[in-house]
Amino acid sequence: MPTDDSTRWRFDMKRLRSVADLLATLLVVVAASAVIALTVRNWRQVPTQSTPPPPSAPEVPKAPQSIDGAPTIGRASAPIAMVIYSDFQCPFCGRFARETWPSIKKDFVDTGRVLIVFRNLPLPNHPEAKPAALAAQCAAQQGKFWDFHDLVFHNQQQLAPQAQRVLASQVGVNLTEFDNCMQHQSDAAVVRDIQSAQSLAINGTPTFLIGRMQPNRTVQVLDVIVGAQPEQRFRKAFEEASAIRSVSE
Repeated sequence: MPTDDSTRWRFDMKRLRSVADLLATLLVVVAASAVIALTVRNWRQVPTQSTPPPPSAPEVPKAPQSIDGAPTIGRASAPIAMVIYSDFQCPFCGRFARETWPSIKKDFVDTGRVLIVFRNLPLPNHPEAKPAALAAQCAAQQGKFWDFHDLVFHNQQQLAPQAQRVLASQVGVNLTEFDNCMQHQSDAAVVRDIQSAQSLAINGTPTFLIGRMQPNRTVQVLDVIVGAQPEQRFRKAFEEASAIRSVSE
């Protein structure tokens, strides 16, 4: 039979094991809590994704900007002008053309208040933008620039040469003359527009120069807008330019 001492010894060992198990459990719980707390703290410190700020606008040019040689739409006597530097493959240019341009044309261009001037700025990462710009020039030779402009921006996924030809035919361009133009035309006008943008530190599209028309077919720029901004931003710029002109007169 076991002695009282041996019984007591086994009881003590059993109690020690229970205490050890309890301590081990507590250590696991404490370690797990620490891991959870650290994870939560790190999660809270991770910055949330946000929309990147729009690119900063270049400075308002002090010298009046010529509009010679560029396609225009609107009344030649309009007191205000907006020069658009655009890229036919640029998605933000497309957004402006589809969502904002129709209202601006209706309320400001068709009413004789604003003259619109278009300049090409095909970006290096848009390989189809320059060919589209050249096609637009050929459409312009037949008086169809703005029709072609609108149709291209509504079909930006169809800018391959053959697709451009189809779009040209849809706006009523004579394809024989169009094909001949595409084969022989120079890119000098597009290069001139690119150089103009570079001289003004414009490197993104669309960029808009808004200002007062001068007697010598130049624009005294008052405001620069970058990106497909809300329509109200353009309306505000037009109204401010009109007010400044009224005061100066």
